[in-house]
Amino acid sequence: MKLGISMDVYRKTCDPVEAVNRLADIGFERLDFNLSDYVSRESPLAGDGWLEWLDGIADAVRDRRMKVSQVHAPIYRALGEHDRDDHLDLMTERMFHACEMMRIPYAVFHPRFRREGVLLKNAVETRKWNVDWLRVWADRAGESNVSIAIENLFDFWDGPAYCTNSRTIVDLIEGIDRDNVFVCLDTGHAWISGNEPSEFARELGPRLKVLHIHDNLGKGDQHVAPFVGTIDWPNFVRTLKAIEYAGVFSLEIHHYAQRMPPAMIDDAVRLAHRIGTHLVEM
Repeated sequence: MKLGISMDVYRKTCDPVEAVNRLADIGFERLDFNLSDYVSRESPLAGDGWLEWLDGIADAVRDRRMKVSQVHAPIYRALGEHDRDDHLDLMTERMFHACEMMRIPYAVFHPRFRREGVLLKNAVETRKWNVDWLRVWADRAGESNVSIAIENLFDFWDGPAYCTNSRTIVDLIEGIDRDNVFVCLDTGHAWISGNEPSEFARELGPRLKVLHIHDNLGKGDQHVAPFVGTIDWPNFVRTLKAIEYAGVFSLEIHHYAQRMPPAMIDDAVRLAHRIGTHLVEM
C-alpha cells in the first residue's frame, strides 16, 4: 500500500506545480489532485489557458516520477440550487481531460441532497436524482477509463445528509448499476457521523477503492493528521489489511497544514509523512 497526500496542503502558499515538487522532495509517491479547489470562474481551470495549466502539472508529476492516484470532482450545490450546474459540468468535463492526461484512475464525487436534509418526504427523490446524475458521470468516466468513487458525507447543512453510512452508499451504487462505481471512505466524515471508520471499511469490503485519511475529535470536520484526533488508527489499518484493501493510503489534512505559518508548512507535511509511513508499515 502506497502513501499519498492531497496537494491542497499547499493550496494557500503555492501553485500546484510547486506543490508537486515540494511533496516529491518530502518523499510522497502518490498524489490526490483536489481539483474541486479550482472550479471558480476565475480559476486557471476555467480560463482560456486551462490546457496549458494542466500540461504544466502533468509535466511536473511525470518529471518527479510520481502518480496521481485520485482526483476530487467539483462539489455541486444542494439539490434545487442549479444556477452553477452548467459551469460545474464544464469543470467536470475538464477534470476527465486531466484524468486522461495523468492516467488518474479514480474521480471522487459528493452525492447531492437538499439543504433541509434527507427527510421521509424527499428520500425517494434524493436517491433517484443521485442515481440518474451519477450514472451519467459514470458513463462519461468510462470513456476516459476512469472509475468514480462516491464519498461518504456528514450533516453539514440543516438536516441529515445523504450517504453518511455504508448501507445508503451501497444502495446508491446498486441503483447506478455500473461496473466502474465504488466508494471513497472519508475517515473524518465517518467519525463525526457516529461511524467507527474501521467498521465502515469492513462493511464496504471490496467496494472500497479510495481513502481520504484525516482525524478529528468527533465534533467537526477538522481535517487534521492521524493521532491528533480520537480515531482508533491501529484498528483501522488492521481492518484495511483484513479486507485486503489495495489502494492508496491518501492523507487529506489541509486544515492541519494550511493553518501553520508558511515557513512551517514543509515541517508539518514532513511529520505527516512520518505518521502516514508508520500507519502504512503497520
